Amino acid sequence: EMVYGLVRGMRFWDYQSAQQAWTWLTPVFQQVLSNVTLETQSDWDLCFSGASNKGDLNRLRPMLELLVTSENLVSQGAFKESSYLLFVTKCLSSNWRTRDLFTRTYNILRPHWDHPYNNVRHQIANTLSTLLSMDIQLRGTQKQVDWNIGSGFPTKKMFLDEVIPMLNLLHHNPEFSREETPVSGMVTPASGLQTPVSVSGTATPAEQSSSPNTSSEDISMATEVDDQETKRSNRILETASLWIIHQIRNFSSTISIEMFRLLPYLCQFIGTEKDQDVSQSCLQALCYLSICILPDTAIQSLLDMVRRIAQSSSYKTKMSVLEFIQVSVFTNFLKIVVNNSYKE
Repeated sequence: EMVYGLVRGMRFWDYQSAQQAWTWLTPVFQQVLSNVTLETQSDWDLCFSGASNKGDLNRLRPMLELLVTSENLVSQGAFKESSYLLFVTKCLSSNWRTRDLFTRTYNILRPHWDHPYNNVRHQIANTLSTLLSMDIQLRGTQKQVDWNIGSGFPTKKMFLDEVIPMLNLLHHNPEFSREETPVSGMVTPASGLQTPVSVSGTATPAEQSSSPNTSSEDISMATEVDDQETKRSNRILETASLWIIHQIRNFSSTISIEMFRLLPYLCQFIGTEKDQDVSQSCLQALCYLSICILPDTAIQSLLDMVRRIAQSSSYKTKMSVLEFIQVSVFTNFLKIVVNNSYKE
């Protein structure tokens, strides 16, 4: 309460006095935040959100610079990382003038979409929804020229262009390109080496004598690499699905058609017995997407994506997208029924 009152009261001070106060207040912040506990996290949350709300960012710059660093956000353990991300989210959510801090925070979080800790991934998704909240497309009134209200801020397309190549399709779908899983006799991502095979399909005697267990070792290494890549892909998908949930729940702007690019990956995880956390996150993301009132420009994109997903070889994927489109059509029924092209 004392720190909160001091920071809020400095807006009435002259600039020189405020800067002198920050010279001794910044080390105090650093020491206190390194000892945040579960009991005091909510108190500091109120302190940062209240101190930064409707404040002059020029006077709060030292506090924001203290929070937005790679050492604080992603290098101090699960609880401290989630705490710092929570504080940064509260500070940036009400300050649209800090474009450089939005960009810096996004660049710090980019290598950590697959963070190993679940609570940190949840907080990264919440922070990401704030960082991408300024990506709002507006349409001109005369020439219908689209322009973005958050020019220079991170965009949803930027995030999805980076994330989607890291995701895996579990079932074959001719509508989407997919890298084949490495098999025996092909180059593996781990070693980059190719196991020589004779014409008859068996190894030569010299190869058998020199390395009798080469095939089993290669298979085990390839399996470990595949398992690690699968876990990484599932974590990234969970982060992306949680981002959709926070983006729709926390902000009132209409959804972007870029979000529909995640539908093939969300539908394939519904009803799976493995990775229950990922499955539940995908299910919630589909629920939030299905009940959104779509703009006129997004309905055709949604129908085209559903048509492509329906070509999947997975029965569960088809059932998931069928339930999704049923709710989505019911939500946007009035817009769909007046346009005959949608019925086709």
